Amino acid sequence: MGTLSAYLVLKYKGRFNRKLFLGLIFLSILWILDYIDFKSINGVLFGRIPSAFIILGCSSYEMDKKIMVPRVLNFLGNASYPYI
Repeated sequence: MGTLSAYLVLKYKGRFNRKLFLGLIFLSILWILDYIDFKSINGVLFGRIPSAFIILGCSSYEMDKKIMVPRVLNFLGNASYPYI
């Protein structure tokens, strides 16, 4: 799903800003249905679609605007590469 999301964002140049909110809404609905123990929805299967929307929305937002990340978080993110 991540590779497909990256392909779509690069091909269509950040037209997915609304998908972030759509993914958050769908994921919230799934959490509520899981909380009330609604058994007819497979959360693993249907949880991937809202997650892909969230990735699409965040990626397109990042392409549109410069996001400033604190240096500490950037350092921690770069420090995780040697452990892979």
